[in-house]
Amino acid sequence: MRDPNVPADRFLRDEVLLGECVLEVHDFAKCAGGVSSGDAVRFISTSRLTLKLQPARSDLSAYDLLSLRVLSRSAGDVLVGITLRHGPEKELPHNRPISLSGGRESLHAGQWEDLRFPVESFGSYAAPKGWTDVREIEIGFGRERNHFGPHDIDVSIAGLYGECRKIPEGPRLTPQGLETVLAVNPNDIAASFGLRGEEPESGLGRACAGSFEPYTEKEIGFSIPPPHSYPVETAAEILSGRIMGHSIGLPVAWDSDPLGVLEWSHFLNRHHFMRQLVRGIADTGNMEYVTALDALVRHWIRCNPVPVGSNGGAGPAWETLSVAWRLREWLWIIGIAWRRKGFTRDTKTAMIRSVWEHARSLADHQGHPNNWIIVESAALTLAGLCFPEFVEAEQWLRSGLEKLREEFHKQFFQDGVHYEISPFYHAICLHALLEVKQAASARGVTLPPEFDSPLEKTTEYLVALCRPDFTWPSLNDSQGAFGDYSAVMRLAGRIYNLPELAWVGAGGREGTPPEETGRVFPAAGICTMRSHYGKDANFTVFRAGPSGAAHIHWDTLSLDVSALGHPRLVDPGVTSYAPGTLTEHYRSAAAHNTILINGKGVDQTRVGFQERVKSAGKKLHWTRRAGLEIVSGVCTGPWAGTDEECIVVRTVLFVDNHYWLVRDMVSGTGNLEVTACWQFVPGQVEINHKTCVARFIDARGPGLLVVPLTGTLPYQVEMATGLTIPPRGWISSHGTDLPATSLRYAADISTSATLAWLLIPVFGKTADSINASRRDEDDTVRVEVAFENKFTDRISWQSQENDSRDPHRAMSHEGIRFSRITGRPHTGLPG
Repeated sequence: MRDPNVPADRFLRDEVLLGECVLEVHDFAKCAGGVSSGDAVRFISTSRLTLKLQPARSDLSAYDLLSLRVLSRSAGDVLVGITLRHGPEKELPHNRPISLSGGRESLHAGQWEDLRFPVESFGSYAAPKGWTDVREIEIGFGRERNHFGPHDIDVSIAGLYGECRKIPEGPRLTPQGLETVLAVNPNDIAASFGLRGEEPESGLGRACAGSFEPYTEKEIGFSIPPPHSYPVETAAEILSGRIMGHSIGLPVAWDSDPLGVLEWSHFLNRHHFMRQLVRGIADTGNMEYVTALDALVRHWIRCNPVPVGSNGGAGPAWETLSVAWRLREWLWIIGIAWRRKGFTRDTKTAMIRSVWEHARSLADHQGHPNNWIIVESAALTLAGLCFPEFVEAEQWLRSGLEKLREEFHKQFFQDGVHYEISPFYHAICLHALLEVKQAASARGVTLPPEFDSPLEKTTEYLVALCRPDFTWPSLNDSQGAFGDYSAVMRLAGRIYNLPELAWVGAGGREGTPPEETGRVFPAAGICTMRSHYGKDANFTVFRAGPSGAAHIHWDTLSLDVSALGHPRLVDPGVTSYAPGTLTEHYRSAAAHNTILINGKGVDQTRVGFQERVKSAGKKLHWTRRAGLEIVSGVCTGPWAGTDEECIVVRTVLFVDNHYWLVRDMVSGTGNLEVTACWQFVPGQVEINHKTCVARFIDARGPGLLVVPLTGTLPYQVEMATGLTIPPRGWISSHGTDLPATSLRYAADISTSATLAWLLIPVFGKTADSINASRRDEDDTVRVEVAFENKFTDRISWQSQENDSRDPHRAMSHEGIRFSRITGRPHTGLPG
């Protein structure tokens, strides 16, 4: 947070004990592009500027803060970050320990500044041992990812300095300072906050003595799971010191990093795990849980004073997103645990002071321009709603609501989909906004109109994506392949009184299913096709259009397929954001059910922000007619590893709610290798090496056939399960990497070609009673699918492979023909 500029007896500050130069002007002069000018070195770049320097000594453990002396002449604010690389380079660079500040310290133009990077604002990967072995210091200057102005960087640097500080225990706001920031009579602080066991009308008084709506044990929001995939222990297990899958003991070392993964440390400091203690208190009233919760909160506050002069960076404790999540968790503690005997006065007063520091931090800074701002602004709004005793409460409320209104229009497409297109982050934003709506209703506060029908509309995306087994696919970063947003749907259903949301949220046990089986989100480029709303439905999700604002996977034109109610071809999800080959694999096109050109997918690093959030428009086309539901999408690259202009048009035909025909029309220049990737869920996959037909087998449920219909085009098939070097054949499930078969069909083409695939749900040996064939005659492609003694389907379209050079013509569905003949004999699937 920023220094509040109040006397020292009201807010405690660090005391600098030591200050030395770590990198001098002549060190910066060695960097490429640097021009010495007096006592500084000037750098000018047309895009992001990255400086890599080796300190004269690697042991920087004498310091706990780095200060950069810098002047910016750039137009507008520049974001600055520091990354420390520890130890010598290894064979795998991403395994090298790093510490990073998050790259979000704002540098204003026109005057010299000392940007401060305290150690508590650094996060780390691979668990470096402090700053004892720093081999490289990287300083980065860039713009906000949604910056629309000039990207030029013009800065002068006069040195990097190290400081050692004496840091006080938290909270920094003293009891005298608390009197200053309260709107109530300072002589009545104890009564106002219910610390004497009284029952005043103020918010925290109600929390201590009675209802603190909506943060009561009866609320649906109390059951919404934490936004991470680590194990969730019981209250009793937490008492033994086991938290998020690891025995770290009590009292908690808040800088614990058992996995060497930054995200684990962040979630520890966001206090989601404490919800289980709160739940144990609500369910049993166990005094041990009250005492443990009291000690945990007080200990965290004491060990983690808020950084001053820094936005919290990537530090697990005070990163802006961590501040927001923790404040929201504390609301449940205040609403449910405070009124219990055993939750001490000292902890309550420390929490009150720390709540002010949380809100001020959120008011002073914001995180990344994506879901972070919505979560942070919602928390700031809740601080204003739930703590009216503070002088700044009304300001927090106004500022939070204005930011939410602004970000709602920025971050949600007209079709109601959040612009990261991730179901996981969509649900997080929806939950945050619903929580504000609940708290405002409880306190009689009128909200902007965005919280009415526009917010209600955002629920449609999660309804449409819900699979027949009531799991959700993982588009972009959305944790594992089997998401669960049912509790958020129940909450939204209750708030808006919508029976279809209640039906989805309750797994079909209450409410009524939606009416529409097929849904299109034209801006986000998402189409879902469903046979019906029973648990044995066939269901698929098709993706085209924008990649999204953040958390991007290279999965354009991908599919997620459920056969007779069971997921069979899936987006693999992602287990961790930690740098590594498996994380890179999960995000790659090769891990998804999509098309590769020369072994690569779309190079998202070459796609600018504006293009990533641009409405799909004509890149998605959906129609429905008798017996067919058809969707087409187009991808024009840019393709990684090639400068060739290649176009892929994928069309998915949902035939009589029974099976799918997938047509891929590819065109380019010269010779190309085209690869179709299919990623199964864990299970047995058999492949017929003569026909290359793949069969997913499940003794307890339906299987799926993948039948290649490539015509005369020769192709090679590769099958992999759980390979590590290079990684292939994996999906993520509930925080675990699971081996799962991946198939790749590769063909060499010249200029253009049309590939086709049948995806047919089957039970047991019923696959033996299916015969499929393709014939290319003149300018027409004819596909025939015969089912023993039942019927034969005939599907045809004009070949016109050159049409793929004209995406709009190739996406037309006018030339697709479908007919069914009953009672035709069969010969069995070839091979």
